[in-house]
Amino acid sequence: MHSTNSIRIATANVPLRSKVFTVRRIFLISLMIGALRAQTSQPAQDAPSAPAPHLTATFIDNPPSLELFDASCKVVATYPLLKEATTRLSFKKLRSEPVHITDPSGNLLYVLQTGDKTSRVNAFSLITGAAIASADVSPSATILTVNKDGGLLMAYGTGNALSKVKDRRVSALTVMDATTLQVKFSQRFGEMPSMLRYVPEMERMVVMDRASSTIWFVDPNAGEAAPIELGGLARGTIVSADGKRLLTLVRNMNKGGKKAVRGGALNQFDIATGHQLHTSEKLGDALQLVRMGGGDEYWVLMKDRMQRVTPNGDPDKATIAYADQDKELGRGLDGLPGPAMLVGKRIAIEVLHRDGTLAHKLALIDPKAGRVDSLTLVGRPGVRTGKAAKRWGIALALSAAMAAGGAAASAGSSPLNPPVMTPVFLPGSASQVSSMAVSLDQKSVFVMDAESDDVTIVASDGRQAAILPIKSNGSAQLWRPSQATYVYHVGKSAITVIDPATNQIANQIPYEKGVTARLISTRNEFALCGPASCDIWDASTAMKVRTIDRNRLDAYLAHADAPAAEEEDDDVSEAMPDPVPCQAAPQRPQRKR
Repeated sequence: MHSTNSIRIATANVPLRSKVFTVRRIFLISLMIGALRAQTSQPAQDAPSAPAPHLTATFIDNPPSLELFDASCKVVATYPLLKEATTRLSFKKLRSEPVHITDPSGNLLYVLQTGDKTSRVNAFSLITGAAIASADVSPSATILTVNKDGGLLMAYGTGNALSKVKDRRVSALTVMDATTLQVKFSQRFGEMPSMLRYVPEMERMVVMDRASSTIWFVDPNAGEAAPIELGGLARGTIVSADGKRLLTLVRNMNKGGKKAVRGGALNQFDIATGHQLHTSEKLGDALQLVRMGGGDEYWVLMKDRMQRVTPNGDPDKATIAYADQDKELGRGLDGLPGPAMLVGKRIAIEVLHRDGTLAHKLALIDPKAGRVDSLTLVGRPGVRTGKAAKRWGIALALSAAMAAGGAAASAGSSPLNPPVMTPVFLPGSASQVSSMAVSLDQKSVFVMDAESDDVTIVASDGRQAAILPIKSNGSAQLWRPSQATYVYHVGKSAITVIDPATNQIANQIPYEKGVTARLISTRNEFALCGPASCDIWDASTAMKVRTIDRNRLDAYLAHADAPAAEEEDDDVSEAMPDPVPCQAAPQRPQRKR
């Protein structure tokens, strides 16, 4: 309508011949625009658009099976699954759903079934419900990954030291065609490698053996990779923030080749080619390489100090002592460095005692200057009675178990001599004795001290801004999604909402026994899931936004590939549609008796 009115106005006061010419010109232009629109809007006839997936997967425990049901909750297909593998320490409560992922299009569902003697990957269509293909993989596989273009599917795992089956203890990688599941190749790396990581930026699998003396850079598109001998024992291996380089501190070995001795080098490898790019032998006193806070902030830990390392692996001038005061280096940490986070241009470090327990102090350091700007007390000393010893015993037990399995290095044991076991790095309840989060404006650090049952808020100038008593019941964690203002204390029986603007508790969301909290950082949401349903909460507003069926949580998370804040539309429900919740149990067909 608007275009017709414009034509009339433009031709009202011109001669007839000009009118005809103008109309012809507009007519021709309209034909050209129509043709262009037809070319850009109509799909090619030989490549019709694929229908959107509409089936959801549900895993049944007894008997082990997979059900695919549609939006009306009608079961359209059911498939039996392998009985879950058991170990020497099997607990029924620890069993969970099989490992499963979808392909980049969301049309295929891959399910990894781990049995006692074999493991298998199956592919199912989320459009038709049909079983597409299956393939046997290494029994040690516990992870599924699809490469960038979705053409390859990888199944891999570090192995299970407690398994009675030898093949389940040996780490292996199996690479398959993502559509047919035809195995292209499989490579084994021995028992319990100290590192097994897929780097998607370079499409490489980086593996380091159990002894930390051999490394592989596997290209899934090429085939098996040859081992690279490091010439010593690796003490700290880090992938750069861009995924292009790998840095590792290699210590010299004794004559027997089993013990690290003084001296060594910091090596840098190209992950794509496996070629060594750079080596520095100027860090002979270094005991371990660590990433401090994130990004490309590298430091080496020594016996009495820590020193910054450049992104290329050369020593930097910035050095900080562990002592309270050092004659040459000045103010120190007054303890050992523990977990760390970036706070603007500085690093917040939780300080540990020499025995690895919490020192209840937070250090703010300037990494470029190598200067400790502040040391702040964390928690209330008067309420720590009887808790540290109990948790320390748990930490030691877990450390000993992981060391027996050959994973002490990855467990976070200290490089000092004698070895130090650090509770805050260990899995299980002991790993959440302490936790940190940073406010959105990077002006406050929130430190949870479960031994003191509170959260301490430290301002950017090192001032203790507030202490909020919050029950942790042995362990908890702090969480702030990237686009949310609120900081969340996630405990065993409640989620506490902290408002950084006032440094006060804004809300407390209790939940009953049997309900679990699921943090969905990609959507700035969290879920409280009971046996039948999940309540979805918006982390930006701390408000409940919807309730979905428990069986549809995986389908909901499948739409959370990108943060909601990156969507241009304010209503992200159109960009990432939520599944229709089943009001009742899926409608299964009655079995004949």
